[in-house]
Amino acid sequence: MMLAFYEPERQVHVSELFEVAAAELARQSIPGSEISLRMAAALRGIEEPEKFQRLLVEYTRLFLNPMGAVASPYLSGWKELLGDDVVERYLAFFQMHGFRMAEDFSDLPEHMAAVLEAYLNLAQTDPGEARKLWENILAVWVPAFGQRLSEQADEDFYREFGIFLVQWADAESGKWKGQ
Repeated sequence: MMLAFYEPERQVHVSELFEVAAAELARQSIPGSEISLRMAAALRGIEEPEKFQRLLVEYTRLFLNPMGAVASPYLSGWKELLGDDVVERYLAFFQMHGFRMAEDFSDLPEHMAAVLEAYLNLAQTDPGEARKLWENILAVWVPAFGQRLSEQADEDFYREFGIFLVQWADAESGKWKGQ
């Protein structure tokens, strides 16, 4: 699913990745397998220039627009919701746990994909710290980001991704409340 945060690629096999994700979600009884299949369907035909161009324009409008991205994938784009110091708090948390950005990662550590990767890593190695990250940042940011995508995306792929994030965030919050 992290692939959805990045610029679309004009390759036929991209939709197949979401089909594989759907199977894995279903296997693990994680909500979202139907949505992943709808995301895969929305990507079919991406090798066609017109469809690829529409996805690129939508990607830019949603995530990169210099006049104000609809759904910024960066913590700094959500300060009004998360607090003016959210980036500093997260970076301190990130460093305190010894995380380092992979050399081939070309984005900022505050990008949602990097934050979610840190969270998922902590969920396996230190659930208590993962819970802190979830409750202090992600429990608010992920559903708000997903809601904005689901409401404002013009392309089905990004609308479905937003719905997936909202449902996943709900399941994660439920998991932590049960512990």
